[in-house]
This record gives sequence, structure tokens and C-alpha cells, in this order.
Amino acid sequence: MAKAVIPFYEFCEKLLGLELSLGQRVIAKVAFGHFQPADLEGEEREIALEMFGGLLHVSPKAKRFVVMRLGRGSGKTTLCSAYAVYCAVCQDPGKIGPGDTPYVITVAPDLPTAKLSINMCREMIRRCPALERLVVGDEKQIITLRRPSGLQTKIEAFAASRGGATVRGRTILAFLLDEAEFFTSGEGYTVSDTDIFRALKPRLVRHGKGMLVSTPWPVETLMGTMFEANWGTCKAALAVKAPTLLVRGSA
Repeated sequence: MAKAVIPFYEFCEKLLGLELSLGQRVIAKVAFGHFQPADLEGEEREIALEMFGGLLHVSPKAKRFVVMRLGRGSGKTTLCSAYAVYCAVCQDPGKIGPGDTPYVITVAPDLPTAKLSINMCREMIRRCPALERLVVGDEKQIITLRRPSGLQTKIEAFAASRGGATVRGRTILAFLLDEAEFFTSGEGYTVSDTDIFRALKPRLVRHGKGMLVSTPWPVETLMGTMFEANWGTCKAALAVKAPTLLVRGSA
């Protein structure tokens, strides 16, 4: 991912006014930023080692996909929503065609869950006058922004659909599969998390990021498979595991 003008954790704290806990800051710096666990010091490094399975170094290429298995109430949706705003405002879209509008997409097992992320994005933007001035469209499931450069971007929410039909055909800056371990998977299901991921992945811009985030749930899903394959190894994705207390601390 190309380095942005402002790191994500600073964007959260300075523009969005979020008070990140130590655990949330570690996730923001490593999973959503350019830091390595080895770059951190003191308590931040200790937390990072626990969250990332003892890894001091993670592959920058593997960070393209982040798989987070975090406890309920850890603030995972808030952090991902903040990253959605960050991408819509700061993410390099690379080469896009005339009139093409890049998207940040949230997909959840149902529309009310997906809309939670959009609602969080909307409130974060409203708290910052500089970001609010970028809003040129505000609908139930979609926020449209126009950057100072003139580029228009959108943040949109979708319910999971058969074959990922609702998310096809878009240029994607980043995508979030929220509560991903509650998606259905396998040949016996008409709505498959694997199909949705496959629909999104080819449309992700060069420096984009795909996020699969959930509280733990003991069923077979794409997220579960990706997590087990990458926990403590970071082969093709960065796997993050933490209970709520580790992420939020005393916050």
C-alpha cells in the first residue's frame, strides 16, 4: 500500500476524534498502516506479539487481506468504519477510467448489520467539518464524497447476495466483510462468503485492502479457513486474534 499523507492512526485521532486504546492503536498501525510489530515499543509491542501470533515482521503483501477474529465489543466495526472513511478520502485509486467512481464496500450477512458501518462512517464525518465539506450525497446505504482533486468516491453497504451479484462491476478501494464468520459457506448454500470474496477481489485496486472481521463462531467459513492458514505465519493474509479486553484495555 502506498504511503498516505497522514497515517491511519493519526487520521483516527486527529481528524475523526477517536480515542484509540493501546490495542486499537496497534491494529491501526500494523494491520492498517506501515508499521511492523518490531517497530513498536513497550506495551504496544507486547500487545502486537499477542495479537499477531508472535510475529515481529509481517509481509507487506500479506497485509492486502486482513482477517480479524476479535471479541464482541472490541470496537472492530468502529475501527473498520474509520478505515472506510480514510480510504474514501486518502486512498490512491491508481489508474481509473474517465468517470469511474471508486467504492469502499461493506458486506454483512444482513442489511441492518451492513448499515451499522455506514451509520458510523456518517457520524465520524459529521464530527469533522473538513470531511463534512467533502460530502456531496448522503443516502440510506451510501455516502458520496468529492475530494479536493475532484475525484468522487462512495462508501456503500450491501447485504450478502447470491454469487456476490450486488457488488460486481465496481472499482474497489477497500472492502469489509463484517461479521464474516456468520456468513454461510459451501456448496449447500445459495449465499456463499467465498463467492462474495471472489466477486470483490478482482476489483480491488492495486493498493487496496480487503478486511474480513468477526466475533468467533464455530462454523466453517472462508474467514475461518483464511485465519487458520495465516495465524502466526502471515503467508497470504494478516491474521489478528484478540479478546475484547486486550483490544480495548481499560477504555
